Amino acid sequence: MDKRFKLHIKWSNLTKTEGIAELSDNGQPLLKTECIEDARLLQTILNELHEENQELKQLIKKMGELGGFNKHMIKTICEGLDD
Repeated sequence: MDKRFKLHIKWSNLTKTEGIAELSDNGQPLLKTECIEDARLLQTILNELHEENQELKQLIKKMGELGGFNKHMIKTICEGLDD
């Protein structure tokens, strides 16, 4: 599965110990930093949260199909998860 948040690192030395990390959301720049390890951690956290949101949306839709929620409630909940 393709990840929503991607990290591109421009190394400034041959040993790859220094550089600039660029974090993007579906191609839109979010962050530029020299703290590469922090950027990697942030990328991991954001992608995990995004995957959890996608799973929640699927679960809510299935509950709606089973009669657990009405269509308006499902739409409202899913829109809230997209924010």
